[in-house]
Amino acid sequence: MEEQIKNLRAVNVLDMTFCVGIHESYGTINGLRLGRLPHEAIEWNEINAAFGQVALLVQVLGEKVGATFSEYEIDPRGNNSYIRRITGSKAIEYPLFGNGGWKPFGQLNLDHAIVGLIYCIMQVEGKLKELHKNVSRLL
Repeated sequence: MEEQIKNLRAVNVLDMTFCVGIHESYGTINGLRLGRLPHEAIEWNEINAAFGQVALLVQVLGEKVGATFSEYEIDPRGNNSYIRRITGSKAIEYPLFGNGGWKPFGQLNLDHAIVGLIYCIMQVEGKLKELHKNVSRLL
């Protein structure tokens, strides 16, 4: 029993839950490709599911390091995730998923959601830099 507990403590749950990598020219998360190229049309349901996984990962990382997202909220819902921009008492919800067409960018609401997600990633990075001042580059 002691050996099992020792083995479980050594497990990195984030590594097991979120497999981030590169496949050919695409960034991937859990085997889902994030993006499109003119020579290969990746289906929107795959891209949207990848965005959902990224949203969940950023949310979990933010909670784990104690980052607070000041202007945005992440609402990870699989392939129908949302990013909310908070301004005062008002919230604007942007879908972190696209549909139709071959262009992954150029859909204004999705573009706003991606900007918000990147902003949240930057806040996680800032918190990590604050916690680990002796490290020159984290992300």
